[in-house]
Amino acid sequence: MRSIKSWKYFFKLIRYPNLLYILFTQYLLRYALMSPVFQHEGLHFSLPDLHFALLVFSTLCIAAAGYIINDYFDLNIDQINKPEKVIIDKHIHRRWAIAWHSILNLTGIIIALYLSWYLHSWWMWLCQAICTLLLWFYSTHFKRLPLIGNVIISGLTSFTLIVLIIYEPQFYNSTHAQMIWPLNRLIWLYAVCAFLLSMVREIVKDLEDLFGDSKEGCHTAPIVWGIQASKWMATGILIAFELLMIYCISQAFHFEWILAGLYLIVFVWFPVLLIMFYLIRAIAVRNYHVVSQLIKGVMLTGIISMGVLYLYLM
Repeated sequence: MRSIKSWKYFFKLIRYPNLLYILFTQYLLRYALMSPVFQHEGLHFSLPDLHFALLVFSTLCIAAAGYIINDYFDLNIDQINKPEKVIIDKHIHRRWAIAWHSILNLTGIIIALYLSWYLHSWWMWLCQAICTLLLWFYSTHFKRLPLIGNVIISGLTSFTLIVLIIYEPQFYNSTHAQMIWPLNRLIWLYAVCAFLLSMVREIVKDLEDLFGDSKEGCHTAPIVWGIQASKWMATGILIAFELLMIYCISQAFHFEWILAGLYLIVFVWFPVLLIMFYLIRAIAVRNYHVVSQLIKGVMLTGIISMGVLYLYLM
């Protein structure tokens, strides 16, 4: 791990673009949504900026460790599905992978322990600890079962938003909770949307990886229930997402947040509609890969919508 080239592969292993997604999401949520509402209500964050940065870093460490352990246990599958992207054993030794997994997890939990102590709470750090366990068992067992692994990863994706509520006691402090209840509901709405899109992406990735998964004896949804059933399942979730978006858009226009409503129509609702029709017609691995990347793009535009809402909250 001494050369620059090795570090390049290390950052690929921990999926640095996905980590940037998490960092961008958490900072935008805090400063575009939470900060204006807190200022309006005369409240102050329980975590100062530096401590919030530590919370984000803790999240990134645990996510990075999860990517490493996933690739570690998926080595045989990845050598079939995407041999050109395999890093462990080809560029980074297995022992280094496990060492980095342990270091990152330990760092994330130690930071969480410190933040729990700072907020005078004994239980907050358990959230990160549970996440590390879920990521471990997902990689070793749950990923190979129908839908269970998909639900776990989607839940952890939405948890990157919910964790900001957990580490801000004023959300459940009886004195202040009612004052910021609309904000609480808005964050949960974003979390549900993230869960639904992530569920679709995970199912589509199972469709994309069908050949390698079947060779390794996995029992993912496409293998157990078939390709067509999995596609209709993903489509049904997209329909649920679109209905939720219609509610969000109607609320935006109700509050006369015209720009926000138009943004959601153009950059979230309509693209997902196109993705849905493309998914129904998808037949090849490359089609599923395109769908996966498009959903990732919509998740980004969804995150950016927080910046649009900031224009009305500031």
